[in-house]
Amino acid sequence: MKTKIFLSMACMLAFTAVYGQGNGSGFTTDPIKIVRNYEAVLSDALKFTPVPVLPTLESEKKEFTYTAVRKIAPTPIELSPMTPMRAMAEPPSPIANNYFKAGFGNYTTPLVKAHLMSKRDPKFEYGVHFSHFSSRADLRVDTNKFDHANLSDNTLGVFGKRFLKNVVVYSNFDFERNVRHFYGIHRPVEIPSDSIRQVFRQFSGALGINSYHVANDQLDFGTRFSFYTIADRFDQSENNLRFDGQILARLNENKVTFDFALDYTNYNAPAGLSNNRTLVYFQPRYEYQADRFRLTGGLNMAMQASGGISSFQFYPVIDLDYKVADVYMIAYAGITGNIERNSFRDIIRRNPFAGNQLDIRNTNNRFQLYAGLKGSIDEITSYNVSLGYQRLRDAQFFLNDTADFTRLIPVYDSSSHVFNFKASIIRTFGEKYSARVVMNYNGYNLSTLAAPFMQPTFSTQLGATYSLQEKLRLSADVYMFNGVSYLDNAGLEQRLKGVFDLSIGGEYRYSKGLSFFVQLNNLTASRYFRWFNYTSYGLNVSGGLTFHL
Repeated sequence: MKTKIFLSMACMLAFTAVYGQGNGSGFTTDPIKIVRNYEAVLSDALKFTPVPVLPTLESEKKEFTYTAVRKIAPTPIELSPMTPMRAMAEPPSPIANNYFKAGFGNYTTPLVKAHLMSKRDPKFEYGVHFSHFSSRADLRVDTNKFDHANLSDNTLGVFGKRFLKNVVVYSNFDFERNVRHFYGIHRPVEIPSDSIRQVFRQFSGALGINSYHVANDQLDFGTRFSFYTIADRFDQSENNLRFDGQILARLNENKVTFDFALDYTNYNAPAGLSNNRTLVYFQPRYEYQADRFRLTGGLNMAMQASGGISSFQFYPVIDLDYKVADVYMIAYAGITGNIERNSFRDIIRRNPFAGNQLDIRNTNNRFQLYAGLKGSIDEITSYNVSLGYQRLRDAQFFLNDTADFTRLIPVYDSSSHVFNFKASIIRTFGEKYSARVVMNYNGYNLSTLAAPFMQPTFSTQLGATYSLQEKLRLSADVYMFNGVSYLDNAGLEQRLKGVFDLSIGGEYRYSKGLSFFVQLNNLTASRYFRWFNYTSYGLNVSGGLTFHL
């Protein structure tokens, strides 16, 4: 560019020199006056400044398809152990369910119940409980009258625990007074209530010590000493002393246990009848835990002595659990056996209309085989179904005493074969609903008794509860069992009708400290007989309030 500018200026100067001189030939010769030097100015070159243009947006919505890998890749994670943190110094929170309950119902039925317990404390825990329940009734069944079907149950107890460094020491002492009447006979004339009244008084207690917070390489242990003394209004009494102990050793995931017990019972009846029985138990166990099954093996060894005669028995024990489908199905089976202690206290708890001078024997469970399935159908339904077979010696049943038909006495079968079927299912619908069904069937093959007297062979229990926002709770229960066999006054075998008992109840929580309850039992008002000649109450209703302390 500079070269072209220079050549242009040179040509202009040459042209001016030739044609600018005047010499008569047309050229001027006047001198040229230069005002200033020529300066060439060039304008800026044209520059392009393109403006970007965005493409037109598409309004059409595109659907994207995603594909996931169904196979789960193994991703093992190893977590480092967490460092324990120091707990904050906070006051202990209360754990006691302290309350006072009072109510009343038909048949002149007062109810009082109280439970008081200390707040949580790292060293001590103690409490007291009390209850009273009684009823007075004269019953009628068709044209028969059963007067003075009165009852009364009273309890008073104290309990406590002392927490030491690695052990807890506990104790409890209880007093019970129970009243029943031998009303089980049709009486055309009025008789004094006091002449048929039965009173049981019992005082019992226990003192024990258990270890806790035990490391895997240490022994876990527990011991317990207990006693009771009970007497009735007709000079029957029983005293019992018992010592129990357990030692547990852990071997990685497995464990070894040694359970032992010494039990002494003294029963006294009118006319100088006395029965002393001693039982000694020793039960070693080894439990093996694997990924899908648990196996326990051991022995039940028992020595019993009574009336100058002693015997020693041992029974193999095998118990197996196998996870068929994790928690949804667990199969189990086992073999066991033992000496089962029977006592005067056991008899009157089962049948408070027992007579005098009772024949009390232990039951020898010579062989027991069982198998079943348990688990969950889904997250809210659990089940348990089992089959069993037993060989029993001196299985206990009841008959009316021929000397006094208002009283019942225990009778025994020398050799019994019992087939058992049990089934239960429980369904919980969140926190509001729950329902349960329990069935039990026993088939007896007896040797010396004609029938399993006063013992139902089939029973069913149905139950349901409903809760609404922790304010209202409703419950319903149905109890059914088939009729039982008995011997009438002539010694002939008869059979009582089956039992159907429907009960409903409700509780309304008015406030944090006050709630109301109502209970209706035997809604069908059926007069059924659990024991021969002892009819039940009809429809009975009770209600009251509870103070939550």
